[in-house]
Amino acid sequence: MYGPLPYSLDPYSDEFLVKKEGVRAAKEAFKLIPPDASISAASNLGAHFSNREKVFHFHFPFGFLPPGEEPEYVFINLAKPYCGTRIQREKFNEILKELLFQRNYGVFYFKDGYTILKKGYKDKSGVNNIALTTDKPAHIVDVELNNEIDFWGYSLNTPTIRPKIPFRIVYFWKVTKETDYNYYMLIKLVDERGNVVFQHDHEPVYGLYPTSSWNMKESISEAYWVELPITVNPGIYLMYVGISEKTNDNIDKLEDMVKVGNITVQKF
Repeated sequence: MYGPLPYSLDPYSDEFLVKKEGVRAAKEAFKLIPPDASISAASNLGAHFSNREKVFHFHFPFGFLPPGEEPEYVFINLAKPYCGTRIQREKFNEILKELLFQRNYGVFYFKDGYTILKKGYKDKSGVNNIALTTDKPAHIVDVELNNEIDFWGYSLNTPTIRPKIPFRIVYFWKVTKETDYNYYMLIKLVDERGNVVFQHDHEPVYGLYPTSSWNMKESISEAYWVELPITVNPGIYLMYVGISEKTNDNIDKLEDMVKVGNITVQKF
């Protein structure tokens, strides 16, 4: 259960179940899907269901299927979509929103990003199952980003990181005041000379729960499996966090962000 799988687009972006946490969560999820059920799965998961009668690739255009032919289950990893670039992540998020909000799928299972959607499943909590948390970050920072949102902290599944080796990071946010703005979350790793070597800017909660929907005193978490590019050298890097409207021309200015911790990178 490790390594690039058939019809993967990129062996690096589709490495599967690299860490023990991922193995446990995925195996747990596999057991919940009946063996005779039709399923749509993302490209880094679909090969594990290739013995089924009906298997659809996740981004197959659901609108072209005849009524009643949509898959019973959709299995995806929100923390690591089938491809890793920002444009592809946005496409992934749009399809996900269509399934949840237009095509009558409900959140049947969620853990560490691994998500099962089930056709016709009535989940009372909906997206809250994915977004809200009672956990605490391993690294508590608790800094104010503006008068509406605090960055509570983050958790890593490893004390050291190597380029091109996926690692899990969980971001935690607190709502101190409700807002009408849909903010973009800014995460950047910076070297000792002030150069940004990696950034993980993204829509909050996989595009499912915009900040304009956040409620007072909510604690929100989002887990991601990410990997640094091979060009990142060993060393200690500063992690900066901020929020901004996506159209802001100054979205990359470190002066408007907050230093929240150090990340150690070892040799590949």
